[in-house]
Amino acid sequence: MKDQRTLESSLAPKACKILCSTFGELAGSEALTRALVAERAGDAEGACFWAGVYHLIAKKVSADGVAPEAEFRP
Repeated sequence: MKDQRTLESSLAPKACKILCSTFGELAGSEALTRALVAERAGDAEGACFWAGVYHLIAKKVSADGVAPEAEFRP
């Protein structure tokens, strides 16, 4: 069985790609909204996962200097 952190690390880039292709420049906002909803629902692991997804999106924006796009590559 995979360690939870290994599973999350493999899913986060996939979640980034999906959010970026679906929400475009609002992908970061969507990730933070999902983190907030998870936290309010008492799902600390889910909140951390979505905060991590936001971190990947923010790194992409910071590195490129542009909003995320459909062609997200971690």
